[in-house]
Amino acid sequence: MLKLHVVLLITAFGTLTIFLSGEFISDYLSLMMYTEINGSDIWIRSAERRNNTCATFQRLSNAIIEIDVKGHSIQLIQNKQDAPKHLNVFVVLHSHVDPGWLYTFEEYYSTSDHSVRKILNNIVNSLRKYPKLRFIWSEMSFLERWWSEANTTYRNYFKSLIDEGHLEISGGYWVMNDEATPYFWEVIENIIVGHQYVQEILNITPTTSWSVDPFGHGLMMPYLTTLAGINQMVIGRINSNIKNVLKQHHQLHFRWAQNWDSQLHWAPLVNVLPNAYYTVTSACGTDETICCQFDVSKTSRSSCMERAKVDNVQKIALYGERMANQYRSLQTFYNSEAVLVAAGDDFLYSHSDDLKIVHRVYSALFKYINRNYDRFNMKVQFGTVADYFKSLKGSAKMRASILGGDFFPYMDNAFSNAPFWTGFYNHRAYFKCFERIIQRELRLVDLLSVTIGNYLNSDMEIARRNLALGIHHDAITGTSKRHVMDDYMLRSRSALHIVLKEQERLLSISNETFTTVFVNNSVKTKGMYLPRITFSFADGIKSYKIQIVNQKTFSTMELVKINVSSPFITVTQNDNLLTIQVVPLLKQSDLFELSFFVPLNPFSRTIVIIQLDNNQSNMTTTSMKSNNFIKKICNPKMVNSNKDENVMLENQFFTVFWNSSTAENYRLVYNDGSMETNFGLYFNRINDYGGAYTMVSAGLSFENITDKNRLSPIIIQGPVYSSITQQLSSQLAYSITIINSTDINAHSIQIDLFTNVTLSPGYTYFMNLNSNINSVDHFYTDVNGMYLIQRRYDKKMKLEANIYPMITETVVEDDKLRCTILGAQSTGVTAKLGLITLMVDREIYNDDGKGLDYYEASESHPSHLRYRIIFEPKTSEMNNFSDLKTVNKNELENKSLPMNMMYHSQLVQQTLEELLYPAALFLSSSINSTDNNELIDLPRLPDNIQLITIRYIARKTILLSMRQLPYDCSVKLYCKSNTDMV
Repeated sequence: MLKLHVVLLITAFGTLTIFLSGEFISDYLSLMMYTEINGSDIWIRSAERRNNTCATFQRLSNAIIEIDVKGHSIQLIQNKQDAPKHLNVFVVLHSHVDPGWLYTFEEYYSTSDHSVRKILNNIVNSLRKYPKLRFIWSEMSFLERWWSEANTTYRNYFKSLIDEGHLEISGGYWVMNDEATPYFWEVIENIIVGHQYVQEILNITPTTSWSVDPFGHGLMMPYLTTLAGINQMVIGRINSNIKNVLKQHHQLHFRWAQNWDSQLHWAPLVNVLPNAYYTVTSACGTDETICCQFDVSKTSRSSCMERAKVDNVQKIALYGERMANQYRSLQTFYNSEAVLVAAGDDFLYSHSDDLKIVHRVYSALFKYINRNYDRFNMKVQFGTVADYFKSLKGSAKMRASILGGDFFPYMDNAFSNAPFWTGFYNHRAYFKCFERIIQRELRLVDLLSVTIGNYLNSDMEIARRNLALGIHHDAITGTSKRHVMDDYMLRSRSALHIVLKEQERLLSISNETFTTVFVNNSVKTKGMYLPRITFSFADGIKSYKIQIVNQKTFSTMELVKINVSSPFITVTQNDNLLTIQVVPLLKQSDLFELSFFVPLNPFSRTIVIIQLDNNQSNMTTTSMKSNNFIKKICNPKMVNSNKDENVMLENQFFTVFWNSSTAENYRLVYNDGSMETNFGLYFNRINDYGGAYTMVSAGLSFENITDKNRLSPIIIQGPVYSSITQQLSSQLAYSITIINSTDINAHSIQIDLFTNVTLSPGYTYFMNLNSNINSVDHFYTDVNGMYLIQRRYDKKMKLEANIYPMITETVVEDDKLRCTILGAQSTGVTAKLGLITLMVDREIYNDDGKGLDYYEASESHPSHLRYRIIFEPKTSEMNNFSDLKTVNKNELENKSLPMNMMYHSQLVQQTLEELLYPAALFLSSSINSTDNNELIDLPRLPDNIQLITIRYIARKTILLSMRQLPYDCSVKLYCKSNTDMV
């Protein structure tokens, strides 16, 4: 029996298990503690708490949290410590190199005025020449590009600088990822790809993180970085008002805790840069007119009346005094014996003399300050992030408060015309959709590779890196110039093509029809979604064999939709006839949509046969209605319907009632009598005067989307699904669908939204769900798919200030009912009084002053956005993250209470995975339908264990990560939980 090297990373939130088989890399993750256990025991060991399907966790108490951040408000205990007299100053040289923003990756690397190739060459040359210089580097994507063309001599120089501590890899992720839009799986992949590369070429694991440019910071990164062995972080962009309060109370460094981590296992020490930016001018002190004088390199972007000179003793004394005063002014923000001073800028130090000048000027001023210690009580030096934290932790007076909450939404300047950075949550929605598609396909190919036992082709490394590149904070955010977004899209399509081809290779499929059609059509549509393939029964073709692969960890009745050229079809699985539904495609009169359910086991594949059958007696009846006609597929006829017709969409769990005269209103009734509620679904837009980064509503009211000339609603009722489709305007159409399955996902209402806002500039579009839920001003959004935290709608603030990131989920609830909206793509959301308002798409031309010129922020391509709506009756006021879901009036007035948190139910979790990981289809003539359907010879996982990823990280090394899901059982349970190994 194969023995596996197992790594257990125990968290208060759950169990993340990583195991490596074959050759164990002992320093791959610094937290690894491994044992050898029998292969058959691995799943049981990892799920040792599997019987706790509904888990309860204790939140951080008031006594522990000393800084509580909630949106735009902050509550803290004042730090009354006096600032120490002695001060250690660490000047951290860095160059912020975005792998695509105003220029593409390749343009930045080799052809722009500030070439990254030159920057890295200058770093190596200057640090070797001037031993006291220190530098940090954070973008592994550019390092890999430079390393690939560097000769052996320069590679050895680079390694020596790392080994000597002169150069530090801080963060070490493939890119400095955004924190408000990617699913946590993608971020884990970004960390692994970067750290694996650093391990490969430098044999090190980063111990610090440098993430100073993402537009707001969330709770995901402090947790994931700690898992990766990093417990020291530097961040930059947080709400300026909150930053000012932290500065006033000397709290710009703190331990950032997950609010469920009562033991503070995952609470890294965080340093916040003192001002708006990471530049020399902004970061050196409190007076930018003085700080800019120390921005002395030739490639400096700052404007300044004068620059520091060290030509004589008088000038050294003058500028040394100014430098010391600025550095001392920072100390009060931290009340520590050590401060970090960022000294860099975008693509700084590309000129061969830049670091030479910095060394000459700064060394002279450092020498002056250090020699006059009696006067300044200060030691100044070049340093790395690691040097700074080592000094900080070694300080006798070092004290860090515990912070709970996050820093969304980001506001850079309350007095600017566009202060709230919430536009990018939804900007260029098509790219956010496409990144999630690549993620699911990459996860599938990893599963196939491991379970089939076939190591991936080398091209997969390119695909993996391109996916990581796509979650950079100027990529997935949609905040790059148009031609740069096109380059990101080209790389993403290339990644998709590689992944799909690899899937076919692993499954021994020689027919490339799916890959060719998917990728070519995604190019035509700029890659917003993967189109369905059409099965044509022409040229004598009478049947197709389809392989369907399930990458989910649970059994499912998968809804499959494909296009066919004939309505006379049968579908069989293992010689059993499946129920089908055939609907004509309105825009293509010779094509039909074929739908059917296929049962799938966990980690499995199955074969279905689609066959031409002219025997109409085998057909099932599906009707298609509008105000003008009714068509039955098997017996076509035209019938006028009533204008105010009542429509029922029903399955075995519930019925949705709808009347065409009140098209926005629906009524949901559960068949078991457990719930009955009304809800409204409508769409509107606002004039948005923001840009790619920001939203500016200017206090204007919403404009409802109505079109007097719009098409009549289309109503489909059949044995597989029933739906209502409405074309609201030329920019927007949607369908609401109920599926007729016995599966868990039949408890959700499916919303498919089709947007095309390219020709409608200046607007942000919204979807609104209005319910009877008395949620007051509270709602929940997810932390990158990991869990949910409570938000509050502040009626004193503008709309754009009340929008928060929704990566996969938002929730409103009261003591009787909970409503959850799940999204297959990230967006922004707000809610009040039971009304949930989601951003769905926007087309913005404006320059909001954040980096993109007029028109460069535009071009949002047509998108297919997918959502699920779930209503769950509450059975208890208890939830799994606190003793009480609600608090009394006195507690509400006590703003020092920690942020409320929750996790969702098993129903919501499995519906989310259905949405994120639909089954994959392959046209396959070479696979016999009697073959073993199982992909992987492993026991079924308990329902409260989530498989995050399983993949090769080397030819003899497999990485597996899982976590325990603490389901909330305060809602009615609709799932039969499996807590046993089968």
